[in-house]
Amino acid sequence: MTAPDTGHTGQPQAKSAVTIRAVSWALLAMLLAFLTNNVLNLSFQSDTQLRWNNPLPMLVYLIPMLAAILFARGTPGTALRQDADRIHRLNLYLVRSLFWGVFLVGMADVAVAFLRVEGLAESLLWEGAAKDLNKPFFVGLKIHIPLLVFGFILGAVTRTAGFLWLALLIVVAELAIVVSRFVFSYEQAFMGDLVRYWYAALFLFASAYTLYDEGHVRVDIVYAGLRSAQKAMQTSLGRSCWACRPVGRSS
Repeated sequence: MTAPDTGHTGQPQAKSAVTIRAVSWALLAMLLAFLTNNVLNLSFQSDTQLRWNNPLPMLVYLIPMLAAILFARGTPGTALRQDADRIHRLNLYLVRSLFWGVFLVGMADVAVAFLRVEGLAESLLWEGAAKDLNKPFFVGLKIHIPLLVFGFILGAVTRTAGFLWLALLIVVAELAIVVSRFVFSYEQAFMGDLVRYWYAALFLFASAYTLYDEGHVRVDIVYAGLRSAQKAMQTSLGRSCWACRPVGRSS
C-alpha cells in the first residue's frame, strides 16, 4: 500500500497534511480577524476588547478561523505547495495594492495639510468643504477610503509598481525637504510626516518580502545544524508564534 500523495497529483493527502493546512489557514484567518477587530474598534468605536462576556470580538475571531478550518478539511486533495502559491499570489496583490494606497493617501494628506496650513482651503473651496477638511472622520471616510479602494483596483491591473518604488519616493521627498528648507526657507511638519509615513510602509513591505525570501537575520547557532525537516518545523513554529501575537495585543 502506498502512502497518500501530498504533491501536485491532486490525490487525497495524509491527515497530517490536512491538519497543517487547517492550522495555516486558521493563522491567516486570525490575522484577518485582528485587522477587522481594529477597524471596528478605531473606525466605528465598537467594544471589541477580548473577554468572555463580549460576543462581538469572539465572533470576529471564531467565524474566520472556523471557515478556514472547514475550507482546509473540505479540500483534502489540495497540495501544500498549491496553497503556498495561492497565498503568495495574494500577498503580491496586497503589496501592490497597498503601495498604491500608501502613495495616494500620502499625497492626498500632503495636499490637505498644505491647504490648511497656508489658509488656502477657504479661498479655493466652498465654506463647507474647507471646514470638513479639519475633521479627521470626514478625511478618513471621504478621502482615504476611496483612495484605498482605488489603490486595490490599481493593484489588480498593474504588475510592475511595488514597494521598491517607495525607496525612490522617500529619496525624492527628502530631497524636496532639503531644497525647500535651505533654498526657499520653507518647511512644514507635514513634509516630515510624509517621509515617516512612507518609511513605515517601506519597512513593513520589505519585512514581508524578506521573510518570504528567507533573507532575514537569524541566530543560526542551532538552526544551521538541523536537518531540512527540522528547519521547516522550527520556521513554522516561529512564524506561528509571531502570527499569534496580535491576539494578545488586541486585548
